[in-house]
Amino acid sequence: MLCSALWFGLVFGALCFGASAQAKSFSGKVLRVVDGDSIELLDGHGDVLHIRLEGIDAPEWDQP
Repeated sequence: MLCSALWFGLVFGALCFGASAQAKSFSGKVLRVVDGDSIELLDGHGDVLHIRLEGIDAPEWDQP
């Protein structure tokens, strides 16, 4: 029982504190809106990036 509680504590701690990711910011020019949750962006290096916005539940162009 003690081993199970210790294992649970280790897994819980790793999940809570091990996933602290930081988002990097960048700027660019929006070339076009692909659909409700996707855009194409031209970054400062001249590369075209296809960006999908997380957490946005929008219909696709071909959905009624």
